Amino acid sequence: MTRFLSRTLGAFAMAAIGVVVTSHSSCAQQNLFNVPSGQITKSGDVFFQEQFNFSRPVGSSNTTIDVGIGRGWEVGFNALDFNFYEKNKGTSFGQQQVNPDVLFNAQKGFELIDDVWSLGIGSQMGFNPAGQKRDIRYQNFTWVINELTLPDDKAKFYGGGYYANIAYGGPGPRFGFMAGTEIPIIKDKFHFQADVITGYRDISVAVIGGVFFLPKKWQISLGAQLPLPGTGNPYGVVVELTQPGYALFHRKRD
Repeated sequence: MTRFLSRTLGAFAMAAIGVVVTSHSSCAQQNLFNVPSGQITKSGDVFFQEQFNFSRPVGSSNTTIDVGIGRGWEVGFNALDFNFYEKNKGTSFGQQQVNPDVLFNAQKGFELIDDVWSLGIGSQMGFNPAGQKRDIRYQNFTWVINELTLPDDKAKFYGGGYYANIAYGGPGPRFGFMAGTEIPIIKDKFHFQADVITGYRDISVAVIGGVFFLPKKWQISLGAQLPLPGTGNPYGVVVELTQPGYALFHRKRD
């Protein structure tokens, strides 16, 4: 247990160092496509996101549900990488990414400059529900993300760092950087959206697309998944349905 805690705390510390460097040089838990935005669900609200990924070798479902609990916190769970088709089904072992993922998540948000700069620190931790006990692996994805907003909400820019162990992200360096942007084309109707997770890992892709705003705060996002050079990841299509804040519970003061 001591070893587990030291590894997790170390991941948070290293990611924090990385993001401070990023924010100085360039200046989910709600996501863009794959990069956490750092936006915190309001107290008493429920955030829901269902993402479908389609590529030639595999199609998968990713579900996230979070609840805002106040004081800048949200907590929830993820059911990630549940494949509904797989062209070349293989066996995953402990030294590569394992799927599917059942994860607990938590994120804390900080408003550093009102309406300009906010910071999110979060983590997803869990396991893969394998049939054999020897195939179950602990999974961890931990991040720190900056959100910078231009005046009049003309655009938002995101940058930060992450830690992902092998069972979550596949082989390769465990630490990396993330970036993204959201730019209104028709405000509150259609926004351009893109993000990227760097590295040479199974999670290292860029997604470029947009988000359409629907009645009752629902959103639908469409994007093209582009593999980063040297990764061998597939091209694909991402479809995402999001409810950013359904007031299921009586709202408390944040």
